[in-house]
Amino acid sequence: MSTLALCGAGVIYLFYPGYMSYDSIQQLRFAKSGVLPDAHPPLMSLIWRQLDAIYEGPLLMLVSQVAIFALSLLLISRSILKYAPTSRWLVYILLIFPPVLGVAGVIWKDIWMHAFLLLSIAFILLLRDCENRLKLTLSIGALTCLFLATSMRHNAIFAVAPLSILLFFNVIIKQEKDKNRPYLFILSTSSATTIAIFILSIATTNYLSDIKRNFSQVVMAFDIAGTSVQYEKNLFFNDYDELTNGDFKLEDIKSLYTPRYHACLYRPCRNNEPIVSFVQNSSDLEKLRENWISAILESPISWLKHKSLVAREILNLPGSEGLWVPTLRIPIEENPWGIKYNENKIRGMFREVMSNMSTNSIYNPYLYFFASILILISLVPLLLLRLLDAPIAMASATVLLSGLSYEFSLFLGATSADFRYSIWLIICTILGSIFAIAARK
Repeated sequence: MSTLALCGAGVIYLFYPGYMSYDSIQQLRFAKSGVLPDAHPPLMSLIWRQLDAIYEGPLLMLVSQVAIFALSLLLISRSILKYAPTSRWLVYILLIFPPVLGVAGVIWKDIWMHAFLLLSIAFILLLRDCENRLKLTLSIGALTCLFLATSMRHNAIFAVAPLSILLFFNVIIKQEKDKNRPYLFILSTSSATTIAIFILSIATTNYLSDIKRNFSQVVMAFDIAGTSVQYEKNLFFNDYDELTNGDFKLEDIKSLYTPRYHACLYRPCRNNEPIVSFVQNSSDLEKLRENWISAILESPISWLKHKSLVAREILNLPGSEGLWVPTLRIPIEENPWGIKYNENKIRGMFREVMSNMSTNSIYNPYLYFFASILILISLVPLLLLRLLDAPIAMASATVLLSGLSYEFSLFLGATSADFRYSIWLIICTILGSIFAIAARK
């Protein structure tokens, strides 16, 4: 515990008072103003507002997210103690592994999502061997964390689904040799729970939000543009009120479209004018939804080609244009509150090392993607041969599936090749691997 506390304190020191990118500045602006658009999770703005009232700035957010992360790792390491006493220390790798450590102190919704998901895993693992009187408390704690994670990023529901299965598996299955295993009941109950968490998180966001920005329009416009390029036909409707900027041809779409990001469609780029605008009128939004469905149905193969190119960029596969990786060159963006980064020699060296390492192969998401798949496949014969402890092997499989499922959600909804999106996959690959090692009999 003292080792982990020391590591956590070190992270807080290195990132003090908390790194803030443009997104972080916006989140704090919403927290201070009390106006909560759905552009960023309103629940996170509310948390920050309460902490900002105690001590202004990002420091308490930094301490909170590092504390949740460290507590999660402590509980996870203790939960696998009985299976593999030596493997428990491997869990701490997560706090010092560069792709995770390099962003651990940035105030982002993604980091809070990771922290809550990790804490839910810790509670779920502790359920296995706890006393009956604690099961309800741990179950409520796990479900609360899953809800909070989904409220940070709604596509986190893909990561939640496998963890929900593990939750009910650990609650219902009493003995490893229990012959009466109600797998269908576990699957149906966990599915219903996942759906309920998603609905509740959406309802909470809608209730708390003062301004609806309808960011799904970016995904739809990006998909129509990408499908048009692959289909060699302009699939945009020509009767929008505000969404499209005048008449444009397929060549105009091609000059702006890249599967790496959507931004060029919306702002001047490559010496070309944008072709679409961000809108709020219900008429254009409804028409865009119809346009999106129409484009996919007209050429589903072209849509899949577009999505496969986006997936190539997100995974940083060979042939991609390049993944955006945070380099920490500007720890705190300019802001109206005068919050500044406290530079010193140690912090400067840390930023330099992290920045230089960002081009290392360990930052390639595809390595973790394929590693997770290979580990999952290898678990099956080992379980059948009874070479693994089933409970911890189940934890390994569901954690790996959580990372892969979340990465799959990016195939459906991501509009930029942003390294932040793949950090949960990296965390799950490392954690799933540790569980697989600990499962050996």
